[in-house]
Amino acid sequence: MLNLQEKSIAADLSKTCRFCGKAFPSRYNLKRHMIIHTGEKPFECEICHRRFNISSNLKAHMITHVQIVRAHGQKKEFKCSRCSKTFATNAYLKAHKQREEKLTAFSCDKCPFRAIQRAELNEHILTHTTQKGQVCRICGIRFKHKASLRRHINQKHRH
Repeated sequence: MLNLQEKSIAADLSKTCRFCGKAFPSRYNLKRHMIIHTGEKPFECEICHRRFNISSNLKAHMITHVQIVRAHGQKKEFKCSRCSKTFATNAYLKAHKQREEKLTAFSCDKCPFRAIQRAELNEHILTHTTQKGQVCRICGIRFKHKASLRRHINQKHRH
C-alpha cells in the first residue's frame, strides 16, 4: 500500500510532461501543453480548413474571414503573394506575413512541422529517428528524450 508521500509523488508524475519534464497543476493543463510536443492541431477553420493547436488562435483567425464592404458594395481583398490567401484588411495580411515569417524560422525537412525556437525543432526531429541518445547510467536503458530518461530514473531508481 502506498503511503501519503508516495501517493503525492505519483499524483505529481501524472501531471508531468513526459517530453520535457514540466509539471502542471492539473491534468487538463498538461493535456493542453502536450499539443506543443505532438504538433496536434484539433481546431479547424470551417471556411479555409486551416488548423490550430488552441481554440483562441482559431477565434483570432476567424476575424480574417470577415468581409469588409467598401463603397458601392465592393469587397476589397488583400492577397498574400506567398500562399495566395486573402484577407479582409491590409492589417490582417501584414499580421499573417509576420506570423508566417516567425513560424518558418525553423522548419522540419521531413514533414510540414514548423517551430519558432530551434530547441523545439530539435525535439521534434527526434520523432523521425530511431536513435536513442539518452542512456540511463544505472541500468543502460536508452531513450530518445532527456525527459523520458528523467522520468525513468524517477520511477525506477529513486527509493
